[in-house]
Amino acid sequence: MGQTGGWPDCRVEKQGPPTWHHLIRRLLAITSRQHQIQRKLLDWLRVEYAIEKPSNKLLAATDLDSDTWVGEGKGIRGKKQPLTAAGVKGLRDEYTRTIAPARALAAETLNLERTLSDLVNQAYALTSAEIALMWQTAPPRMPIPPPG
Repeated sequence: MGQTGGWPDCRVEKQGPPTWHHLIRRLLAITSRQHQIQRKLLDWLRVEYAIEKPSNKLLAATDLDSDTWVGEGKGIRGKKQPLTAAGVKGLRDEYTRTIAPARALAAETLNLERTLSDLVNQAYALTSAEIALMWQTAPPRMPIPPPG
């Protein structure tokens, strides 16, 4: 890969493996979609279930399975506003309709971020030892887990 002004060459290639440009464009599209989904879910929870202040778990809905999603909804409403069977079904249906596809987007994001990370490592011609050192000294909240 060539260099342009000290930065790796990010030109779009016509064929071949994904380029930086394609990966970043897809990541931006997914991020925008994820934000739309979160806004929609928070509005839906507020209107349908009177959940005004969602928990941190509900805010990270794509990290939850269906049972945890329902449990969080029930827990926030508490004993004063218990969920009916129809309410539980509504939460499960919304999980299937909205959160499950968002989880697929989150998995795609992770794969794209890993690919982008690999491209950056290649662009800077990092050795395996340098990559290992980078991960050993990385901050604890990296956006992707270290390579396996």
